[in-house]
Amino acid sequence: MKMLTDFTVAESVEEANALTGKIIGAAIDVHRILGPGLLESAYEACLIYELRLRRLKVEPQKPFQYENPSRRHSPI
Repeated sequence: MKMLTDFTVAESVEEANALTGKIIGAAIDVHRILGPGLLESAYEACLIYELRLRRLKVEPQKPFQYENPSRRHSPI
């Protein structure tokens, strides 16, 4: 088991804080430019753009299928 030193932890905290700053900064920029009241999809697309400008790897939300086996679809 690898032991974390104080230096390693501090380095990780600094990296996490830097990443958090980039993400929050991008979100604030998008909100300032677009303002309130748009659909989530508009904010998502713009946020992805802003995060990529900051050289972060991001992917849009992935669609998924949900099927409830206890509910049967019957023809109308």
